[in-house]
Amino acid sequence: MIRGSILRVSKKDSIDVNREETIPKSDIDPKRKIRGSHSTIIGGRDGRELLNRIAESEYVKKIIPGVIENKGTSKGSVRVKLTRCDRNGNIRALLIHGGTVQQIYVITTARSEKEGEVVIERLRALL
Repeated sequence: MIRGSILRVSKKDSIDVNREETIPKSDIDPKRKIRGSHSTIIGGRDGRELLNRIAESEYVKKIIPGVIENKGTSKGSVRVKLTRCDRNGNIRALLIHGGTVQQIYVITTARSEKEGEVVIERLRALL
């Protein structure tokens, strides 16, 4: 026999992750959010501008540029692809310039994968 108590949650007590108020916000200056051991950002000025747009989000705490892989030409447009979020709500992204790809780690204020998905949608709207 299983014993335990039942917790009932009323509609007014439920947490809706689709509402912005439930996800904490960061008050860090966007210029101080791009940090890490890899100071090179591919795509030059255009690449940095895309990362600055992401940094302007109130849900982003830090952006860490990662490893650069070159698979061909560096000609072409620069774009950011937000790939997925982990179980802590942090986002993995790719900065793409032609055949060159750089991993980007976006540390967010989200506390779960579900909140991270909401943040990804907000960031896609900024791009």
